[in-house]
Amino acid sequence: MEIKRITADDNDVESLVAGTKIIGVWLIGGSDAATADIHDEVTVTGNPKITLKAAINTVSPYLYFGSQGISFNMGISVNLTGTGMVLFIVVG
Repeated sequence: MEIKRITADDNDVESLVAGTKIIGVWLIGGSDAATADIHDEVTVTGNPKITLKAAINTVSPYLYFGSQGISFNMGISVNLTGTGMVLFIVVG
């Protein structure tokens, strides 16, 4: 298992490849409300597979997808909105 820390929009997140499984995710809001859209694509296109929201300076609930996780077939790309937010993705 590995935890990825993401602070800006990212296409094909840090060399995560097709077939990667996300075990869990959480989002920390910064100086304004934050949203994270996680796409099963190599670029941020189409509808997100996972969406998280966090209010100012708060932590979203941890979304746990079980030990088998959610499979991403194309790749993982992230669209973040807000200021100073941090997204954590647990991959396995």
